[in-house]
Amino acid sequence: TSGYVGLAFSYNDLPQDGFIAGVDEQGDQYSRHLQLNHNDSDTEVFRLAPTIKKNIEFGNILENESETVIEGSKKLANCDKGKRFKGDIMKVYYMIGSEDIQGDFQSIDIDLKKPSQYGFTFLTLFTSVQTDFQQLEDKFRSAPYKLDLKRPKVEGDAQCKVFKGKSSAKFYTGFVPLLKGYNGENGLIRRMTVYQCDPASSDLAEEFTGDTLDCDDDDYLPYSFCKSILFIWTPGSRGEMMKEETGLKALVNEKRKHYILLQVIYNAGTGFLTDDSGMELFYTRKEMEPAGKMIVGHRPSNKLIIMPQADGWRTTGLCSSQCLDSSGVDMMNISSVSLHAGDMAGDMRLIAVQ
Repeated sequence: TSGYVGLAFSYNDLPQDGFIAGVDEQGDQYSRHLQLNHNDSDTEVFRLAPTIKKNIEFGNILENESETVIEGSKKLANCDKGKRFKGDIMKVYYMIGSEDIQGDFQSIDIDLKKPSQYGFTFLTLFTSVQTDFQQLEDKFRSAPYKLDLKRPKVEGDAQCKVFKGKSSAKFYTGFVPLLKGYNGENGLIRRMTVYQCDPASSDLAEEFTGDTLDCDDDDYLPYSFCKSILFIWTPGSRGEMMKEETGLKALVNEKRKHYILLQVIYNAGTGFLTDDSGMELFYTRKEMEPAGKMIVGHRPSNKLIIMPQADGWRTTGLCSSQCLDSSGVDMMNISSVSLHAGDMAGDMRLIAVQ
């Protein structure tokens, strides 16, 4: 196949350096090392230009009728002050072109509004990130929970919908996102959260099922009684799977009914995109070892004010012995952590002290 592929590596949310490579029509390999030349974060366009500095050591560059394969390695100079990434997570931008680059190649623009050609993902050095959810599909039942199709407000929006949970769901074991088109990658969706509702308020929750409504409306009551977090999705995540033989217990009432609230928060956008995204929740009727979730630190809201250019803003939360005593837990095994600040959060550190 003709064309090129490329990667660019980000240390501070910008594609600082990278490469493009391929095989031309004569069967000759070509490659170019790249560095950031210009960026426009508002339009999400980043210009990369050729550089004589080597960003990657190339191995084989292979091409057949269906794919182009680039083999190589990159040294992470984490002591370089300008190229030091936070934690152990690196953002990697990808580039795909249908035509080979020419000898007089001057620059390439990564345009995130063209998701079939450009985009990004995340790599980790030490952190274990779940990417394979086949076991969920093989072992558990599932049900989709999605918003009604709507056009989010151009200035940003938050839409909610209450659902009646499946009567056979005793424990929830994981989720995968159900995203409309490229809305999970184009910056439209900031965060999706699924909450369980207080069983004592089941009758009130029933009144709000069926319609997608504005979460921030003063008359929207489910916020006050649907507070127990099931799952959180933010861009870059492919879902979550609970540790084997554990699950999040469905909060049922005396009639074995339970209700869940889906909340989708949108960034400011063009006002042209529509969305009906949500989550597919996996569940079982079997007994499982109960797991739980807690929020530590500030809850993201319009009341949490971060000053302009406050690059080093840090929010700290502490779950003390009194916190654990109130939950009735003698011993806690931490199996996973999730960011709950959407795209405002860049790094997370968890310290467990006994």
